[in-house]
Amino acid sequence: LEGGVAVDGENAKLVLKGDLGTAAADSGNFPDPTRFYVKKGTLVLGGETGQVVTNGFGGKSYSSVVLVGKDGAAARLEGWGTTGDMDINGNAIIAPGTSDNAIGTITVKGNLTFYPGSVYNVDIAGDGRSDKLVVEAVVNGGKATIGAGTNVQVTALNDRAHEQTGENYT
Repeated sequence: LEGGVAVDGENAKLVLKGDLGTAAADSGNFPDPTRFYVKKGTLVLGGETGQVVTNGFGGKSYSSVVLVGKDGAAARLEGWGTTGDMDINGNAIIAPGTSDNAIGTITVKGNLTFYPGSVYNVDIAGDGRSDKLVVEAVVNGGKATIGAGTNVQVTALNDRAHEQTGENYT
């Protein structure tokens, strides 16, 4: 980690409320994004973690990246908001919405990668609402890569949801 924001502790929890609007660390030809690194513990999003920036050659990118999990440690990203490129490593969980079963959307402006053993935790309500992950291109990118052994864990929020709580999908 070359600077940025780190969550690193078994019971550590960092809650971000509101738009951060982080800018790139420098204004050179290739601006360095702000890194949010969840080694162990939980990062709760509550807004935008950056903004679209232009490099010295006119290319555009989002000014933050999020890395969740390291070496199989239990790490979790939840909440709602927008980030740049995102990696969900093995044993790490991404859960749009909040742990109190509020429905949420996390938007990734760039690329999203699920590595083997990672988990997408999604809540589904009986009225059809559900957590969502949205992957968008800034100019290039906007690709989701799902590694072998990635799991989807569904939680039905009420009896009208057709999915069963605790079901795993691979």
